[in-house]
Amino acid sequence: MKESRLGAVLVAPSILFLIVILIVPLIYTVYNSFFDLRFLQMGDFLGFKNYAAVFRNREIWHSLGLTIIVTFAGLAISIVVGMLMAVWIHSCQGLTAYFLQIIVLIPWVISMVVGALLWKWLFNTMGPINYLLNAWGYGNVDILANPRLAPCALIFVMAWRTVGFAMVLILAGLKSVPKDLEEAAEVDGANRWNVFWRVRLPLLKTPVMIASVILLLSNFNNVDVAVRGTQPTSSRWNCTGRVLSITISELPARFPSSPC
Repeated sequence: MKESRLGAVLVAPSILFLIVILIVPLIYTVYNSFFDLRFLQMGDFLGFKNYAAVFRNREIWHSLGLTIIVTFAGLAISIVVGMLMAVWIHSCQGLTAYFLQIIVLIPWVISMVVGALLWKWLFNTMGPINYLLNAWGYGNVDILANPRLAPCALIFVMAWRTVGFAMVLILAGLKSVPKDLEEAAEVDGANRWNVFWRVRLPLLKTPVMIASVILLLSNFNNVDVAVRGTQPTSSRWNCTGRVLSITISELPARFPSSPC
């Protein structure tokens, strides 16, 4: 009984902190959503009119669709490339393996704002990518203002940032696979592909699942890439290229008719 009380006392500060930081603001935000709130001034009670305006706004659905595509496409690329990188690094020995891990992990540890601005410069019409395209005779391509290329660039940048995190988790899972199982499979005549597919991959379900959940939430909430990395002047891009979080943050309490 004393141990349970001690545990409750030790956990209580953390629970109280989460309630104050997360639960209370969430409840207050939901409460404010039923009012006409402008510049932190409480206006008339609107009921569900704000929610109805959100669901009627076409720009919201455009942004939601783009957010889902970017999130899951970036996640799939990160997991697949991260697993390939992890298998490759796992097969390396000595300083080579450590050097490759550091290189692949750099995009994850640097500031996302810095990474997004870096890729914005690379994708710019005056950047190195367009310089190479001009040298090869293709001419300038305004990637960030193109409604088809801009989402692809966004997916690429998100995958570039998160592949290192996926690689580290999967590599840790590979190192925990018992050598006895792999040697037993090789003795039974299994080749490298069969060893990976039938021995290693089933044991990697947990790290792959953890990486998928974390990166899914990270991609879905990653506003810095879209804000800092893609900010063209094209009016068409303003309607077709924004992720959901940016669109919601820029819409007023009472939504005007969408220009899309």
